[in-house]
Amino acid sequence: MEDHVVPDMELVSRILSAARLRTRAINFPELGALRMQAGLSEDRMQALRPYLLQQEVSLLLGHIHSRTDWYKKLEGGRITQPDRRELRQVSRLLDLRWHEFEALHIALFGSRTMQPHRQDAGLAVAPAWHRVVHSSPMPAYISNRSWDVCMFNAAADELFGGMPDNILRSLFGLPHGRHKDSTQPDPKRPWGERALEQLEMLDLPPQPDQRRHMPDWGWTWGRTGAAGLRSGLADHPDDPILLKIHAEVRQDPELLDLYEGPVVTGGSVEDRNSHPDGTRRLMYHAGLDEIGLMEGAVSEPLGAPGARVVFMGWRPLERSSGICSSDCAMYHIHKS
Repeated sequence: MEDHVVPDMELVSRILSAARLRTRAINFPELGALRMQAGLSEDRMQALRPYLLQQEVSLLLGHIHSRTDWYKKLEGGRITQPDRRELRQVSRLLDLRWHEFEALHIALFGSRTMQPHRQDAGLAVAPAWHRVVHSSPMPAYISNRSWDVCMFNAAADELFGGMPDNILRSLFGLPHGRHKDSTQPDPKRPWGERALEQLEMLDLPPQPDQRRHMPDWGWTWGRTGAAGLRSGLADHPDDPILLKIHAEVRQDPELLDLYEGPVVTGGSVEDRNSHPDGTRRLMYHAGLDEIGLMEGAVSEPLGAPGARVVFMGWRPLERSSGICSSDCAMYHIHKS
C-alpha cells in the first residue's frame, strides 16, 4: 500500500459484516467438525444465528488452532494491510459480489484490483453481449481472460480471414486453430498483388501466414501479445492456457526476446498496454486482400473481469495520408 493511502477501515467493516451476515452456515457442512477441532461445541444454535460467526470464518479459512480471531480483527478494522491472497480467500468464502470486492480493495489499498477474487472470473461473459457483438456493423469479438474467443460477428471473421480460436496465440504467431463458428474459406488464399504492392510501399516484409493480418508485427502487435501475457499471468498465475502459451514463447528465441525485452522501445507509448483500446495499427483485411488502418475500441465486461470486448474500425490506406517510414515505431498513428 502506498504511504499516502489512508485505508477506510469503517467501509471495510461494513462490507465484510454485511457479506458475513448474509452467508448461511448451513452451506458449510464441514463447520461442525471444524468447531470440534477448535475446542468449540458442535451445536451452534443455528436457528438463532443462521449466519456465519466471525470465529467460524477464521475456522473455514484454516485457522483452527491459531489465529482464530484473525477474521474478527479484519472485520473490526484492526488489520490495515491484509495479505491480498487471504483477502481473496475471504471474498470467495463470503461470496462477495464483484463491486463489493472492488470497493473493499479500494478502501484498503487505494486502487481497484486487477486480480479477480473468483477462480472462474473472466472465463464467460453474459449472453446479452452476443446481441451487442452481432448488432455491430464493425468487426467485433469478445475474448475471455485466457484470450479464447467467446463470440464474434461476420465482419470480424472476414477481417481475420477466419477467426482465431485464441487471440493471444494469434498475436504471437503461435500455432492456433480457427474458431469452430468461422465460415471463412480455409486455407487462406495467397497474397494478392494489391497487398504485396502495399508492403513494398511501406517497406515491410511479408509476415508468415499465421501473422499475416499484422503487417507491422514487430512494432506493435507482437509487443501487445507480450504485454498481454505478462499481465494475464500476473492476474491468473495458474491459468493453464496462459501457462502453455508462456512455455511455448520461452521455447522460441524470437518470441522470448520480445517477451523479456524492454516494454517500451522506439518511443512507442502503446507498448505498455495489453489491449488496442484507442490505438491505430496497420492490419491486413483478408476478405479484401488489402492492408488498411485499424482503430481499436476495447472495453471490459463488468461481470467478467479480464475478458475484453473489441471493436475494430478498419479503413483503406488511401483514405489516410502522411505514411511515414517504418523506422518510426508509431508510423501507423501518423495518419489523419
